[in-house]
Amino acid sequence: MLDVSQNSTILLTDPFTIDRPLHDHHCERLLVQQAFSVHRAGKMLAPIIDDAHLMPADCLRKLRLLCEDFPRSHNLILIGQPPLLQSLSLSINEEIRSRVTYSALLSRLAPDTVEQFILDQLDRAGLGHNTFTPEALALIVRSGEGLLRRTRNLCLSSPRSQVHQTRVVDLKQVNRVLIQPHWRKTVTSPSLKGSRWSRERIRAARSAPLGKPLLQKRGRQLIQREAGNFILPAYPGLIVKDSYWRWPERNLAGNAIDFHVQVLGLSFHDAMRQITGT
Repeated sequence: MLDVSQNSTILLTDPFTIDRPLHDHHCERLLVQQAFSVHRAGKMLAPIIDDAHLMPADCLRKLRLLCEDFPRSHNLILIGQPPLLQSLSLSINEEIRSRVTYSALLSRLAPDTVEQFILDQLDRAGLGHNTFTPEALALIVRSGEGLLRRTRNLCLSSPRSQVHQTRVVDLKQVNRVLIQPHWRKTVTSPSLKGSRWSRERIRAARSAPLGKPLLQKRGRQLIQREAGNFILPAYPGLIVKDSYWRWPERNLAGNAIDFHVQVLGLSFHDAMRQITGT
């Protein structure tokens, strides 16, 4: 079974038209060879990764090491949501952030642009502009908040909320969709009620053993060394022992929570959930 970082490398074989090998190191060698073939042919090499904010931090590091062997003229383009920038801002990811040569934030679309988008989509679908009443259309534009995906989902969901058949979507249908939990920003999941972590739980999480109970159970490869120490091949130089870890090469060290935040790039709450299993 391949881990997430290996899968990201294997998936690059498709745009490079390479048959998928069985071993990850063989895949990396083939990718580098193909990259230089593209470069020698005078073509520009610019792999694009969408939804990059969903990639684990160690996956980004693996791609960074792979791209070190690519031709200098290549560009790796990452497209993602704001959490990607938050992940890159961590000190543990300084080596990745220092290699960014250009970045940009896409602003949300203006209301007039969103409304025109909806009308254009109605034209493509062969539907009249009166499919939505003016009031319903205005509510959809406001609730979409300048995001095309939210706007599209709201447009598609509103007609489905109508029990009896009608050709016009009004405020009633749109509001019926907006009261659903996933559209409400103030909704609180029952499992997260009272999720403010107590001092006792935080203290226990800090001292949770990092070895087999946590890391190996979640697919992280561990190699045992003398004196009860473990190393992780995915993080060269990092040493784990009981609930503590240190990374001398990066001047980092800490407890179990620190490991999940500084090394794995998780938020504090996600780290607590990973450690406590909740």
